[in-house]
Amino acid sequence: MHAFLKKSFYALAPVTGGLGKCATILTYHAVSDRGTHLSIPPAEFEKQIAYIAKHHKPVFLSELVERLKKGEDISSRVAITLDDGYADGYENVLPILEKYSVSVSIFLITDLIGKTFMDSKSNRYSMLTETQIKELRASGLVEFLPHSRSHAVMSTLSDAQLPEEIEGARKEIERVLEGPVPKIFAYPKGRISDAARKYLADNGYAAVSTRGGRVTQGSDLLGLPRNDGNVSWNEFRAAFTPAADLAARLR
Repeated sequence: MHAFLKKSFYALAPVTGGLGKCATILTYHAVSDRGTHLSIPPAEFEKQIAYIAKHHKPVFLSELVERLKKGEDISSRVAITLDDGYADGYENVLPILEKYSVSVSIFLITDLIGKTFMDSKSNRYSMLTETQIKELRASGLVEFLPHSRSHAVMSTLSDAQLPEEIEGARKEIERVLEGPVPKIFAYPKGRISDAARKYLADNGYAAVSTRGGRVTQGSDLLGLPRNDGNVSWNEFRAAFTPAADLAARLR
């Protein structure tokens, strides 16, 4: 979509409707003032969280998935997810969650717990430590889910490697938290492979993609749509309207 058309599209989108009987899943990465392509400023993140708290029903992703599996009402539910497990989830995100009583789901790259992550543009990020993960979980506002062990693209893995990257990551989170972790997976870089889908389906998982749009009772549980939260204010508000579905089809 051309930049001008995209800007015009999202300027009009917020007035075209709301979530209605649908839900939406938002995705973020780092929450900081670093200005990298993966980071959203804390002030902007807080503005969005305040909007969600006022207008919608924020829930853990695991609750939304359970409602989908049981055919229960998902109207106006919003699941907020953060990928990778950056340390700013502890430093910058938790105070905002506590202020608005909003919950989030963090997908962890388990091999990087307490280490450093380098993005595609060579920016380095400190990752959550085990202690921080435990403290976040103890707040009652954060759940942790697997994002693989090494962040490997699923299509590059053999059938023998899939269990360690997917189930191995979930088991590692269970070790850290000393308790059960929901079977919900985020595909690294949003790239879905047939082999990964089959493994997830055979082992009782749900999964999220990076394809935009709203969630309905007919959504694919192995490729649930997520909308990027690190966008303009108009595009953010459009994530709760039919415009999100139209934009996903146009892409």
